[in-house]
Amino acid sequence: MLDETDRAILEALKENSRTPYLRIAKELGISEGTVRKRVKSMKENGTILKFSTELSSKLQFDTVICIKCDPKKTQEIIEKISKTRGNKSFIFEVTGPFDIIMHAQMQNAEDMNNLIDDIGKLQGVKETESFTVMKKH
Repeated sequence: MLDETDRAILEALKENSRTPYLRIAKELGISEGTVRKRVKSMKENGTILKFSTELSSKLQFDTVICIKCDPKKTQEIIEKISKTRGNKSFIFEVTGPFDIIMHAQMQNAEDMNNLIDDIGKLQGVKETESFTVMKKH
């Protein structure tokens, strides 16, 4: 279970995963060693999965892809998409009118279009609908 200090550390790292532990410690009024141990613990228990870099929209093309598929093929489709996905993607199995929602990042619109076309050709995919991200907040 996360306490208030763990949550504050996570917020600082979500803002900038490269924030020095010493800076976080000073902001929270705790020792740098405490921050280091808590981050290590959160990595070990699966709270923190990875640290990543977020690129400027000038360097990447973001799209949300909604996929309607044969329910018997959902897992197979997710596995195939996972192997062919873009530079950085998140795949969610969801409830509602779509079965899978994917956030994909590619270098340009042509690469994104190719990815969407490839997904649409997978056996069991009934329909795709995509939304280009215009601005992140």
